[in-house]
Amino acid sequence: MQMEKQYLTAREAAEYTGISHSHLAKLRHNGKGAPFVRIGESQTKAIIRYRKKDLDEWLSGNTVQTSGGL
Repeated sequence: MQMEKQYLTAREAAEYTGISHSHLAKLRHNGKGAPFVRIGESQTKAIIRYRKKDLDEWLSGNTVQTSGGL
């Protein structure tokens, strides 16, 4: 029995959310993306991981209700 991964790489997170890897990186850099885990102190060479739970909550938090017009 295989356990479901709790932490996703940035590429896996991009696939999971349907957001391109580069756009996800831009959102992370600008502080507007989903919460993530950074392992290591380097800004450019750190290991980045996302929890599925955080991705789901972030996506839900960005839901926009329309008022019905154009």
